[in-house]
Amino acid sequence: MEGTDRVSGEETGQSPAPRQNGGWRKDLLLWAGVLLVSALLRLHDLGAAPLSPAEAREAWAGIATAGDTGTASSGLLLGVNRCLFWLVGPGDATARLLPALVGAVLPLAAWLFAGYLGRSGSLLAAGLLALSPSLVLFSRTASGAILGVAAALFLLGALLRHRESGDRRWLLAAGAALGLGIASGATFLGVLLPLALAWLIARPPELAGQERCLFERASLLTAVAVLVLSSTAFFFLPAGLGATADGLGEWLSGFRVDLTAVGRPFLILLWYEPLVLVFGLFGVGRALRGRQHRLLVFLACWSLLGLGLAVLRPGQPDAVLAPLIPLALLGGALLGAILGSALAARPARTLVVATGAAITLLAAHGLISLGQYAHHIVGDVERAEASLLLTALSAILLAGVVALLWTYSGWLALRGLAAGLAVVLAVYGWGTAWRIQQNDPRELWVETGTAPGARLLVEALGTASHRATGSAHTLSLTVQLDDPVLRWYLREFSQVTWAEALNAGVTSEAVVTADDQQDPTLGDNYLGMDLVLQIGEPVKPELTPWVAAIRWVILHDAPPPTPERKVIVWLRQDVTLVESSRSAQD
Repeated sequence: MEGTDRVSGEETGQSPAPRQNGGWRKDLLLWAGVLLVSALLRLHDLGAAPLSPAEAREAWAGIATAGDTGTASSGLLLGVNRCLFWLVGPGDATARLLPALVGAVLPLAAWLFAGYLGRSGSLLAAGLLALSPSLVLFSRTASGAILGVAAALFLLGALLRHRESGDRRWLLAAGAALGLGIASGATFLGVLLPLALAWLIARPPELAGQERCLFERASLLTAVAVLVLSSTAFFFLPAGLGATADGLGEWLSGFRVDLTAVGRPFLILLWYEPLVLVFGLFGVGRALRGRQHRLLVFLACWSLLGLGLAVLRPGQPDAVLAPLIPLALLGGALLGAILGSALAARPARTLVVATGAAITLLAAHGLISLGQYAHHIVGDVERAEASLLLTALSAILLAGVVALLWTYSGWLALRGLAAGLAVVLAVYGWGTAWRIQQNDPRELWVETGTAPGARLLVEALGTASHRATGSAHTLSLTVQLDDPVLRWYLREFSQVTWAEALNAGVTSEAVVTADDQQDPTLGDNYLGMDLVLQIGEPVKPELTPWVAAIRWVILHDAPPPTPERKVIVWLRQDVTLVESSRSAQD
């Protein structure tokens, strides 16, 4: 098998074997499949959830005046969003479009490492990146995080390709990736710092001096030009450079010692990334044994240093991305080596496939039974105990299948177990990535989210405006609460006054105040209704922590988020009378 020859060459330190004729067609179809899966997970129903407060700040900067872009932290995202909003109009999905597109093509960057991971290893690494719930979440978030990750990965891949081919165009590509990465914001530095330290510690000898090539005149000029052009939207938005500088300052302020949150990055990896974590850590151990290509040792150092950096920035949602990328590359290389060697010969292939299928079915049955246990433990103890018994039975049968095959061949037993485990964890990753919400405080990355009440507010005001003035966005409106979410969702209303305090002279047709202003000085001419604007973490359920974790991980079942901030919408009585009379006429 082609992938087997390549991996075997890596293990012995020799050059990879050449590709066989005709293999490119199969490779092309497989890579296209990875791209399709990646795009589907990241682009489907992109505007379903309202923008979170952090997303709203980034999006609002894209429609604010040229001198009012201080809320942005990514000059690249700011410039592209400004162009997209001008072309197709602002919207929740449009604000997230650039990260989603970049995240969709990010797994293809694994192809740049095929000379070191092997053809099958690079393809499997791309699959791990495509199914990663963490990468899916940041790809569906209006921020520069996924842009920085992609830039760092393409930067490293371009340098490796330059070393392999000697083509100086790869140096220009690396310079462009460097410029785009700096323009993308703080996450790029969070990924680049452990990468650079690992390069100094465990750089492969044949790659010595590659970093100096990046600072040659042509590549450096390319980096500067791309940085300036992408941050300023080709000089149409000079304030974008300031947004880029603000993002870098924000990254430096994220370093802090917080013992209560130090385990958060590890919990995210364990909770959301078991596929990458399991095979990535085994890949780290395999690389550090000393018989692997030095690039794998470099990736192992990068992942360990990334974990260390994540501990120093536990409160930053993107901290987990630094170790995730090298772990995925190492996991792909390990799976490529295991499956490539196991599927090379027909008898071994049959046993591995059969064992993998049996392990997959038993593990899936065990997980379903465990989920049923967590579901019934509250109201039906007998069914819960029966489900727990089925879980134990599945575990016993699973151990029996592995032990039976081990008596025949321990080599085949380990590979069958790896194949089955990879399938089960891949299905789990797909399910988690498909249902993950970037605006749900029940997810470990999210602390505060925007409630559906933000969109209900716009709908209610639009209806009142249409009935009172004949147009959906001409209602005179006074807003006491200066909030990025309100600024974003009230962007289409043409007569909005933002006030720090209200007085008895307010005559607007509608007024929006904070919920603590239960009796503002509006007189008796207004009627109010309250709406939830922001939501926070839910109340902890009356369950043991591990049962609550199982219910969320397997069943996605948890108490709803708690209201964290409410607003009150006050409508002038003559407006409500107009609404009532027109409703009666209808």
